[in-house]
Amino acid sequence: MSTIEDRLTRTLAARADQVGPEDLRPAQVPQARVSWLRHPATYAVAAAACAAAVAAPFLVDLGDGEPAPNPPAVSPQPDIGGGWEVVEEAVRVDVDGDGTADRVRVRQEPGQELIGPRLRVEADLADGERVFGVIPSGEVGYGVPEGVQLDDDPGRELILYRDELPFAVLDLVDGRLAEPSRPEQPPLLNGIVPADDGRGRESALWVEGETLLTYLTVDTFSGGEPLSLPPEYAVDVTRWSLDDGTLVPTSLGEQCLDAVDGPTTPEGMSIPAPCADGGATPALFPAAEDTIGPGESFEVPLGSATFTVALEGADDSTSLVVDIPGSGEQRLPLPGSGTPTVFTTPVRMSDVELSVLVAQESGDSTAMTLVTVRDGRLVVALTSGPVPFGGGFQEPDARSFQTWIGPDGRLFTRLQQAGSDEYDVWSWSLGGSVSVDGPPTLQPAAEGCFVLDDQTPPGETPTCAG
Repeated sequence: MSTIEDRLTRTLAARADQVGPEDLRPAQVPQARVSWLRHPATYAVAAAACAAAVAAPFLVDLGDGEPAPNPPAVSPQPDIGGGWEVVEEAVRVDVDGDGTADRVRVRQEPGQELIGPRLRVEADLADGERVFGVIPSGEVGYGVPEGVQLDDDPGRELILYRDELPFAVLDLVDGRLAEPSRPEQPPLLNGIVPADDGRGRESALWVEGETLLTYLTVDTFSGGEPLSLPPEYAVDVTRWSLDDGTLVPTSLGEQCLDAVDGPTTPEGMSIPAPCADGGATPALFPAAEDTIGPGESFEVPLGSATFTVALEGADDSTSLVVDIPGSGEQRLPLPGSGTPTVFTTPVRMSDVELSVLVAQESGDSTAMTLVTVRDGRLVVALTSGPVPFGGGFQEPDARSFQTWIGPDGRLFTRLQQAGSDEYDVWSWSLGGSVSVDGPPTLQPAAEGCFVLDDQTPPGETPTCAG
């Protein structure tokens, strides 16, 4: 070692012996110089770092497998409509099936129209959680949520009437009120379902206990809004259930609705019941044959009153004249051409009002008119739709048809199936008038297919084989 090196070594060793613990200090990390204005992303990174630093003490494992106390609540869906106005005050329905009825209310989205475009149906559960679902509203109005039992889950599903829309059905799924998928038919609707023949079918929904039921008329009816429904008619009844997030319809078959004497809900809605005759074949024959012509008359006792029916005039200027108890003589010029006749057997449409069938034969066809007494005046019933009325041949395949009065006064029409002795048969009833002063409408109801030929005894009406 050189003299210089030896001297440096001794000097450094001596300096080291003079340094104690009090002379030590933490090391400093060099700072990089960053322009915050030129690097805005740094704000987000810094904010995330700060959030992680703040949250870290609450996320660490406490050593017993339990998370830190008071973890932040996680909402299962974005809060939509929580500030909308409450339009239906709370009703009580056990939505979650815990045995306690929950408070259910409806909020309406504000809009320019009277009814907002959407509704929020929400429920306050007993554990403090609030669940909701958002659905379209009806065109004019909507009803109050109602609880039904559609599956084996103890919780109740909610149904809500909406004008001109199907009923909304809401089920509690994963912390929200969700709409199950549903088939297109049959409809979950209170209203009229348009039919292919330009007429319509009536659809209605009701609840028995907590069971959801609907019906749809078997036959179509005319009248627009509302339909011109007869007092009694057949409907197809459906019970609804919920299976794996899907609404499932189960047919209960055909039943009869009697709008006059039939059962109703507590709110007064007419509902169907099993048909009284059990679907028995109607008495079709023998048909009424006795008639009167111009210059003749006959009497009809009805209840405690007696009506006198006559034809006056000749050729194309014949009038039906009826002496109505309490209203006097009423005259009705008969439409159409051909010499008229009137069947002396009255048509059974009502127990208190008279209805008679007028026939006007011309060539291969017979025009028929049903005249009924309403409010002391004579009214001609309207006919429309695909079922023919009268007698003749229907194009394009010249199938024969005939209208007649059966042995119990009911009115029927038969239409031949092409090239056979099998006939589709309908019975007729009078529907209500669309307006107060409007005429009633003859409405056909399908009775089935029957074999009708010249050799069949009048008392027998065998059904078609198929």
